[in-house]
Amino acid sequence: MSSPSDRPGTPGGTHGTDAPDATGERPGSDERATRIVRSLVDMARTHKTGESVWGPLENLADRWQEPFARAAVVGEVSVGKSTLVNALVGQEVLPAATEALSAVTVELRHGPHTRATVGLHDGTDAVTRELADKEEFLVYLTTRGEKQVAVRHGRNAQVLWAVVALPSPLLEEGLRLTDTPGVGGLDPAHRRQTLAALSNTDAVLFVIRPGQPISASELRFLAESVHRVSSYVIVQTHRDQTSDAQVRLDKNLAVLRDPDTWRKLLGDGTDAEGTAARFARVPGVCVAARHALDALDAEPGQDRDRDMRFSGIPELARLLREEVVDQAGELHRRDLLRLTESTAEAVRARLVERKALLSPGEAAERAVREREENVLRWVGKGGDTWKPDLEAATTFVQDEVRELARERVKLLESTYLAHFESMKTKKLQEAAARLVIEPPTVLAEMRLLIATRLDDAVVKITARNPQDAVSAHLERLALTDGLDAHLPTSFKQSDTMLDDEYLTGVAMTGIPLLARQFADARRKANEEERGPVRRTDHGSVMRTTIDALSAVAKNPAVTAIVVAASLFAGLVAWRQGKARTLAAVKEVYSKVTGLITKDAVEHSVAQAARERDAIIEVIEARLREEREQIDRDRDDLARSTDLTALERAALLNESDLALREVDSLVAELAGIRTGWGL
Repeated sequence: MSSPSDRPGTPGGTHGTDAPDATGERPGSDERATRIVRSLVDMARTHKTGESVWGPLENLADRWQEPFARAAVVGEVSVGKSTLVNALVGQEVLPAATEALSAVTVELRHGPHTRATVGLHDGTDAVTRELADKEEFLVYLTTRGEKQVAVRHGRNAQVLWAVVALPSPLLEEGLRLTDTPGVGGLDPAHRRQTLAALSNTDAVLFVIRPGQPISASELRFLAESVHRVSSYVIVQTHRDQTSDAQVRLDKNLAVLRDPDTWRKLLGDGTDAEGTAARFARVPGVCVAARHALDALDAEPGQDRDRDMRFSGIPELARLLREEVVDQAGELHRRDLLRLTESTAEAVRARLVERKALLSPGEAAERAVREREENVLRWVGKGGDTWKPDLEAATTFVQDEVRELARERVKLLESTYLAHFESMKTKKLQEAAARLVIEPPTVLAEMRLLIATRLDDAVVKITARNPQDAVSAHLERLALTDGLDAHLPTSFKQSDTMLDDEYLTGVAMTGIPLLARQFADARRKANEEERGPVRRTDHGSVMRTTIDALSAVAKNPAVTAIVVAASLFAGLVAWRQGKARTLAAVKEVYSKVTGLITKDAVEHSVAQAARERDAIIEVIEARLREEREQIDRDRDDLARSTDLTALERAALLNESDLALREVDSLVAELAGIRTGWGL
């Protein structure tokens, strides 16, 4: 196991054991990687490489060293999730079990001081608010405080999410913990809601109690979720309340690793074998979280150390470092190297073209002609070589969205409506409470479908035109999106109004979101400065645009909640109404199914079209950039005929020196890859 100073994202950390060179940098050091990134961006600017080439890399230049990984804590109500989270971060920040938490997702991240921010929807607008003290924390995050939230923000106000920043050694090493609401028996509605929340999660801590066999509903959730994340840990709480905790955990792990368990549940032999094999690699840990918190308050010494070891929290923290943080850091560095190497290839290609333009004869004309032919492949016949792929993907996913809504309503009819007549008052209330979860959950599923289908279309388009300028640009955007999703960003710490433009922005993900940011930057530049289109500093624009969004906008599950709150504001009133009669619950059912089949579908169909248009816009912007480069090359070619032999030789020498510098940087990148063990 690596020491903290060696771990990815830790200040002062290095990778590899090679001795420093003359600059004092190790071959695999973060400092050297940052220097190479900045050098490549500077070279791209100097040699007039398109902004789309260096913009994505520049955006990451000052932030890439701080990657984080997300781990979601999942389990039924009252299994000890919040106490477990408190023990992992080393302080009691979440309300105790005696304070019932409301259905709010809470993300905990490292910060120099403890502070909390919540996102709300007041029935009309989305706002963020910084909480002043722990008492306010209890108001906004517990069921006890729901009435006070209504008094402060209106009867339809709903807390959507919360972010807590606090000093914590484990979080400082690059982990973000998400405490999910109790899933209430993991009934289908809660199961779908929780699964949707895993779309941008690296690991799951699935929490169980000792002495209770894993239920069928828990098994179904485990089967559906274990393949969605890269790391999984089974955590059994209350170790201090039984003498055979490890034996009980081993029995549950044996059940998960038995293919027969999954054959009975899934029916499919292949899926059963695969799921059992996946759980064979899933570790389990017994913990006594309360024990760990008590030990943290005790005087340092042997007793305290013994209690901490018994609590199992140090072992769980070690697993999280090795299985989650370190792995996420490795993937992050691999993607950074790919993006940097791709940018270096583009810069090198531009320098080779420049040399060709300076060379007498057919070579120069051929270089310009090849660029023109490449552009023509994309723009010929109105983009018929690639636009149909996006149109087909959009139409297909729009039909999928409608079908998803129809199938979900059929499921709700058989699950709820068919049984209302036989339900007692308490069951009717529970059914109504579960029903209001469905519209935002369906919306999140629709968003994931849209992102997946359009991303697939982009992959298909780039595969048809490999290695050309536009395809390389799309691949760099995809890498940027993957890297950026695990990098910190700021968020406003006040009662900030989040308008429709914000909601439209957070509805997008991946390449469409980045495309929108670039397009918005260009439009804003044109509006602010009339006349010739000015060059846009994409690095600055990307940072400004991202900072303008709430930090949670990077979490698709949370952004779906924000958008859903705007679309389904009336649901809060239905939830708070606590329908008790058959007629009232049927009215809730009718409202919910209407929101799914109409509001959610209309929003998602429009969103698919917006994301398609955003991708088209970023491709067309790159093509415009290519055409502008062709015009400049034609001008340079015309001027080159007037160069003297001495002037031509000087410019060729300058290009040769730049090529050698790029090759040197690429060689250094290879050394960094070796130093990082990649």
